[in-house]
Amino acid sequence: MAGRHIRRPANTVEWRCDADIDFEIGDLLFYDTSVEYVKPMADFTWDTSEEITRRNAIPYFVGVAAEKRTGREANDSTMIVESGCVFSMPMTSGTPVVGTLLGFEKASGDTLESQTLQIVTDPADAIGYCVKRYTAATTTVECVLFSPYDSEGGLMGRVKEVSFFADETVLAAAGNVVTDWTFKQNVSLIDARGILVVPPGTANAVLTFKNGATTLQSSSSDITLTLATAGAAGAVSSATLVGADSAKHLLAHDDTFDIVSDGGATGTGKAIVIVRYLITPGLET
Repeated sequence: MAGRHIRRPANTVEWRCDADIDFEIGDLLFYDTSVEYVKPMADFTWDTSEEITRRNAIPYFVGVAAEKRTGREANDSTMIVESGCVFSMPMTSGTPVVGTLLGFEKASGDTLESQTLQIVTDPADAIGYCVKRYTAATTTVECVLFSPYDSEGGLMGRVKEVSFFADETVLAAAGNVVTDWTFKQNVSLIDARGILVVPPGTANAVLTFKNGATTLQSSSSDITLTLATAGAAGAVSSATLVGADSAKHLLAHDDTFDIVSDGGATGTGKAIVIVRYLITPGLET
């Protein structure tokens, strides 16, 4: 099934298209600056790997085709492209929930798919996110897709962050880096990054993340962030939070968020913990 606009007013923009290029309604389109026309994502130039190609393509993503072209039109023209609204899009089978990040899928060869999305975990790979919770695997996803050409920018421009400071009091003695933090709005956690200010002494400090009393997990294992003794000042470590089991990475406006240290570090270790998140629509249980 082709992608289609299903809810919320879209950002609609007219883009130039070449008479020789064909694409379908629902195709993901990019702007080819070398010819100044839009093209389907399958025509984007492959570069080394799926990740590199996907990230190369995102800055040129303009949205979803609202019109069809056969490639046999008599002359060049313009066409309407939509973004910023809720689409129903084909997706490689998975079980997304509200806030699950979505990016371009790879075709069987060294090309990107023009209509199919896939679940990704890094916002650098994403053009949008799911707006519906699915309880079983699906191959069609309701999602919002953003173009960097939108006046508000692409998805990365919508990523927010909050920082917490962890000193030796909590790194060397089990305790909370933050207790009962509330975001005051519905959010989807994306990831956490630890930046060492002073490395721990002779043992690592391990941080866990909680939604209320429940620890975030992935594949039934606690999600942790390790601040390592081997790291120099300024060293960065990270942990993915999006897509945690049981959708616990989704926090309503009054849900509490905790970061807990195991107290394993020794000495005067200090770190900054940065949590990235997206503001999301109403959460589904």
